[in-house]
Amino acid sequence: MAVDDEATVRAFVADTLAPEGDEVDRAQDGVDALYLLKRRSYDVIVSDYLGHPVAALTSLIALSVSVP
Repeated sequence: MAVDDEATVRAFVADTLAPEGDEVDRAQDGVDALYLLKRRSYDVIVSDYLGHPVAALTSLIALSVSVP
């Protein structure tokens, strides 16, 4: 999953991984990421945290609690 508030970054991550055969879901923020995570599991989550460190940290904590 690619999580970033910028669509171009999400597209770059997805386009970079797609040729390797990986399916990449895209989320605009932590809320979208949690929504997607409740529907399936992910091997890798690529997330931007520099722009909004508190929101990113909160999302990571929520993700760690949500994943069994």
